Amino acid sequence: MLLYLMRHGEASHSSPDQPSSLTPKGISDVARVVEHLIRKKGLKLDAIWHSPKTRAIQTAEIVWKAMENPPLPLEKRSDLSPDGDLEQVHQEILDHSSGNLLIVSHLPFIPGLAGLLLGGEGLSLTFPTAGIAAFERGKTFKLLWTLDPSTLK
Repeated sequence: MLLYLMRHGEASHSSPDQPSSLTPKGISDVARVVEHLIRKKGLKLDAIWHSPKTRAIQTAEIVWKAMENPPLPLEKRSDLSPDGDLEQVHQEILDHSSGNLLIVSHLPFIPGLAGLLLGGEGLSLTFPTAGIAAFERGKTFKLLWTLDPSTLK
């Protein structure tokens, strides 16, 4: 199983009347990252879990539309919000046995989950907007690579 953790793309500032949506740059960054992952890394997914916040939904949908495999389930999960339950999601990842999974969420949730996967409470990865990290599951999770969209041309 491969697990991908992705932070949503750059978003506008929200207001009480308007949720935070991806900016044009955010949309472009996510699309470039996904295109790169498909072309260079052979990205294959079996499921996408995402936060219920608009910016995460939009990010997940860009990935979903770019994938050319059979119907790919998109699952909106309230426990993937910025203050979601890390331990619960960690356990559900451990229980997940149906192939490669992408999780789209926010700060501070995504770096916290990465730290749990790697077994270090003080361990932290940096996740810029539209940034992604890949993990391989064996007896434990192993970090394979990270990708910052600013490094793509």
